[in-house]
Amino acid sequence: MNTMKVMISELTQVHFKQIKVSQKSNFGFDFFLDVSNVFASTASQFRLSMIQGCDDCNQTIISEIFNKTNTTNLVNPFLSETSEYSDSIIRRLAFNPAGTVDVTFTLDQMKTQGQLIHGTNDLAAIVIQRGRDHGISSYPSWRKVCGLKIIQNFTDLQGIWEEETILDAQKIYKSVDDIDLYVGGLAEKIESGVIVGPTFGCILADQYSRIRKGDRFWYEGNIQIKPFTQVQLNFIKTVTIASIFCQIFESLGAIQGQVLKQISYENPILPCSSYNIHQNFLVAWKETKPIPGIEIENINIDNLTT
Repeated sequence: MNTMKVMISELTQVHFKQIKVSQKSNFGFDFFLDVSNVFASTASQFRLSMIQGCDDCNQTIISEIFNKTNTTNLVNPFLSETSEYSDSIIRRLAFNPAGTVDVTFTLDQMKTQGQLIHGTNDLAAIVIQRGRDHGISSYPSWRKVCGLKIIQNFTDLQGIWEEETILDAQKIYKSVDDIDLYVGGLAEKIESGVIVGPTFGCILADQYSRIRKGDRFWYEGNIQIKPFTQVQLNFIKTVTIASIFCQIFESLGAIQGQVLKQISYENPILPCSSYNIHQNFLVAWKETKPIPGIEIENINIDNLTT
């Protein structure tokens, strides 16, 4: 069994475990396996509004990376080669809560995101302009595509946006048909238990569903050549973000089981030894029959030539 295939399957299931996508689907060719323009350029960028400030950075080793006067460190990949830096970053990201998805961006998001892009480091402005450059339709248009309440005027936004946000939008946009998708998606009220509003939720669900259903090499599918056995799938599905972090970052020591959720009584910090799921991992890939024509015991290394 190809090692790379197993690794990709582990990372894929870890990612999709965080996303609620219907499991009742067939694998085949009925879906276009592509990344939509609206997803890549706009909807997936909702995460930028979740970046928190960095008030306590000067008290930690991360100050050397997130220092407001040393933003080039954020685009320096060589820092990740030092466990002193990488482990500290992971620990901070895992232990500190993320911000909520809304139209509010912190000053740190505009000052510590690296070098200038197109003359600015205003992330929100960059995403909005990218959406216009890519020809992304307006916010009301995408609500209509998603089967949501049609927006014809600013009054229709009541109950969907906060009143203060509606008033601000009226000062900027002459018509609701001018509202950028990124602004409208971030402005939507979010129900309990979800991260994004209904419009972004619709676009994200469509993208991830097509990725899963349209890929004939999807790790859970059985139409590919030599698919995983059920035992192998069970082992793959035991891999978590916590177990991966504990294996990669040596000095991490401990982390909560559900890394993307805040530490709580139901989600306590546990030692990395609790996530040692790979102890008997290779047992599932043990060949039950020898490969025809190859006898490992009789191979003479001295006779091998390049």
